[in-house]
Amino acid sequence: MVQANIGKDLSGRIVVSFPYDPSIITKIKTIEGRRWHPAEKHWSFPNTDSILEKILKVFGDKVRLTKFECGRPF
Repeated sequence: MVQANIGKDLSGRIVVSFPYDPSIITKIKTIEGRRWHPAEKHWSFPNTDSILEKILKVFGDKVRLTKFECGRPF
């Protein structure tokens, strides 16, 4: 099981972080509007319901999501 964290950043974008997995990264790169933030080591996406659905579909049932905001639980 891959553990991922999902939440929003200060600008309201959806933020996703997870341990390195090339197969997940390949799927993440199919989602429009994505951005990789190398310093923070997370991906961000526009905050829309359709984007969130696509993110959740990438991880399927093999992920546990933990809500966070700016790296802190909320």
